[in-house]
Amino acid sequence: MTISSDKIPANGTGISTTGVNGHLNNVGTNSSSEPAVKSGLQEIILIDELPRETWPMAASIRPNGDILLPRLNGPELYNTQHPKTHSNPCPSLEPKIVHSFPDATSVFNICQLQGTTREEYAVLTAIVDLETPEVYNTAVWRVVPSAGDATGDIKPEVTKIADIPEAQLCIGMTSASDRTLLVADSGAGCIYRINVETGTLSIFHGDESMRPATRKDALGISRIRVLGNYLFYTNTSRGTLCRLPVRWTEDGQDLGSTNASEIVASGLANADGMAITRDGATAYIGSYISGTVWKVEIDFETGSGVVHILRERIPDPTGMELVYAKQNQEHTLFVVCCGCLGQEWRDKVGSKWLDMLHVDRSIKVTVEIFITYEPNPDYIRAGCEN
Repeated sequence: MTISSDKIPANGTGISTTGVNGHLNNVGTNSSSEPAVKSGLQEIILIDELPRETWPMAASIRPNGDILLPRLNGPELYNTQHPKTHSNPCPSLEPKIVHSFPDATSVFNICQLQGTTREEYAVLTAIVDLETPEVYNTAVWRVVPSAGDATGDIKPEVTKIADIPEAQLCIGMTSASDRTLLVADSGAGCIYRINVETGTLSIFHGDESMRPATRKDALGISRIRVLGNYLFYTNTSRGTLCRLPVRWTEDGQDLGSTNASEIVASGLANADGMAITRDGATAYIGSYISGTVWKVEIDFETGSGVVHILRERIPDPTGMELVYAKQNQEHTLFVVCCGCLGQEWRDKVGSKWLDMLHVDRSIKVTVEIFITYEPNPDYIRAGCEN
């Protein structure tokens, strides 16, 4: 397996590399008719370190610079390195399996837990019949990695936080506070609240804006983030970015919904991955069906958003993470890519999955790929030149 260090200049021209999971990818700039959009980013980095046959949907960047990647089409959680998260210019080429979850066939998401004295994560798993598709045995686990990295064994402490027996298709998850974890059910169109200390499960909120657009659609609410007094979320089949006003308890450890949801932006076809800046002024939304990443400029006071196409032809973007440098620099957007596996697998399993994801097999696309190679002097000095 080859690590692809795909770097997309945030405000410059695109580059072509040997990219996601061993495929050739032409990563272009804004190709819409509107003027070039200033991204507000230092750069965009593609995460595609897993082998070709794996399908990641999310990521969490560890304090040591390693990346934890859950596998959608398997029960494993991986630990890998990336050249852009490590000072070492020659990271390990082989990701390591951190844990294989029992009674699961899919690992949907991961997020770091708040308020812990050690490095702890919540991991969302389920059993999935990919050809039906049906999902059951949804559960959330606490994973505490031991000291180690992608070059050595990681022996984690793994315990179950809670089961979600009524879940239909849980995709999004976020740690709202030290005590409260929120999980989005895309099929049911609701958000569950989980007390990470007791495992107590309850419905946090559910409304029409979170449900799939029609009965034929399977994907409603997808990614969720809590920022201040709002919960932001994408809806895949409705193509929307929304926010829900929330009210915190006096101790700041639990929250409830207030008022109605607001549509911040629409027209985001197959909206999935989402990242929001700390000030709430900018959201980045991705669609792994079209390979588009949008920038949404948000008026935080009014809740209205203006949508710009930031990049197109990114290879199947799914999860997104914003990383801030210690210095006073613009942030970096890390984009998880599931590569060409998604398209190959959708074709294999038949029309039900294709309908679910709004994919039309009758459309044929021809892509010109231009590959350029530029020697990296840092790699040369480190003796890593092939």
